[in-house]
Order: sequence, then structure tokens, then C-alpha cells
Amino acid sequence: MMRLRIESMKYGQGYSNISRALDEPKYDIPKEILVTLIESGFKITEISKLLSVSERTIYRQMNKFNITCYDFTDIDDLNLETEVRHVIAEFPRVGETMIRQILHEKAIKVYKYYVSIV
Repeated sequence: MMRLRIESMKYGQGYSNISRALDEPKYDIPKEILVTLIESGFKITEISKLLSVSERTIYRQMNKFNITCYDFTDIDDLNLETEVRHVIAEFPRVGETMIRQILHEKAIKVYKYYVSIV
């Protein structure tokens, strides 16, 4: 019965190849699909639902291909502080989330921690 189920899943989902390991099926998701979905802004939970696999499978495949979701800008503290101060000067009542979004629009991606300490 399990063999039939595995073979059915293989034909029902054209994006992954299922090969039988010792104890469980292994899903091989092509690197191009993962990269495209991550670059399109999908979250890991959304990707796992789209591909009908667990989040752990997505993380395992990302680790296999050395893919990260975190694409932060390499900016020193002084330049970041200057940018944040410009945003605050332009929008004095803006909060942390909006500051991060404005920085993101300027192609500056930072950890939440950095915005909250300035």
C-alpha cells in the first residue's frame, strides 16, 4: 500500500522526485524553484504549502543548495544611522516597521534589531 502511495505522489507532483530511503520518502526540489520562490518574496511556510511538503523539507533542501532567505545589505553602522536619521527627519512620527520598509525601498535590508537601537 505504501509503495502505491509513493508512486501516486510521484506522478501527482511533477516538481519533485521521490526516491525511497531506508525509512521515509525523500523529496528533491529543484534549486531553481526554491530560488525563484524565495526571490519572489514567499515565506517558508507559504513555499511548503505551495509544494505540499513540510517546512523542514524546504529548510533541508535550502541547506543542501546553500540557499538563505536572509539577504541583508552590507552597510556600516555610521551609514545606516545616517539613513535612518534621514527617514526620521522626513517622517518624524514613523515607527520601526515603517522605517525598515522605507529602508527596504532604498535597497537597504537590515535586521530588525538595528533599526530599533538607532
